[in-house]
Amino acid sequence: MWECLTDTQTGQVRQYVNLQGSLASFADTGAFGGAGGSLTADEEALAAEFETGTADGLAASTDALTACIADPGTGRLCLSDRFDVSVSCSAPGRTCTPTPVKLTSDTGYFWFFNGANIELMTKVVDGRGLNGKFWFFYGALSDVQYQIQVKDRVTGNTKTYTNPQGQLSSVADTNALPGN
Repeated sequence: MWECLTDTQTGQVRQYVNLQGSLASFADTGAFGGAGGSLTADEEALAAEFETGTADGLAASTDALTACIADPGTGRLCLSDRFDVSVSCSAPGRTCTPTPVKLTSDTGYFWFFNGANIELMTKVVDGRGLNGKFWFFYGALSDVQYQIQVKDRVTGNTKTYTNPQGQLSSVADTNALPGN
């Protein structure tokens, strides 16, 4: 699949490709030059909206998520009404706080530093009809060190995934947890 990205202010274009059947994470931190990671006033305002839950569509998903999280500061997300997905992270010289956002019953994401900057996507799939297991997928949008723990609240089974600092990882684990 080809992806084309255009900087609407300068007109610069970058193209990226991901081949069929491969999971790829990629960070092009120099794609458009820019101001060294500084946010514009509009981006700062959007980040504030995400952090307060006033961005379009975010308030509803945050409300639905509340019932699944014992404490938002723990970085826990409830997926498929049975799985707790917990994330911890660390970044040299920065405070890293995984904050979950539920998108659908089986999909959610985490931001670590700023609500307008997604760091990690997660998804649980019921694959029991094919191999008797629940499947877990995640896609990194960051090279921050993090650990993901997936716990089946029905069976108590857990599975842990680790991403070291400086690495971008995406995983499709079709044998994640036994289905009961």
